Amino acid sequence: MYDAIVLGGGPAGYVAALRLIREGLKVAVIERKYLGGECTNWGCIPSKALIEASHASYLPKVSKVAGINLELKSVDSR
Repeated sequence: MYDAIVLGGGPAGYVAALRLIREGLKVAVIERKYLGGECTNWGCIPSKALIEASHASYLPKVSKVAGINLELKSVDSR
């Protein structure tokens, strides 16, 4: 038996569950797919990593305008 059931394991649901647990309640989290939700697993965070990598690969090109010579030897996308 649970004291609370949280629907959705995204950022809001995950935080809600943790706060309830800290208050001493027994909590169940119901999540359709993966804990963390859309933003953590596919949306916001992974896309920000790709955007930052693209900025880093573009930096050597734009730095030449400022008189800075940077050479990009390779990109490791692992």
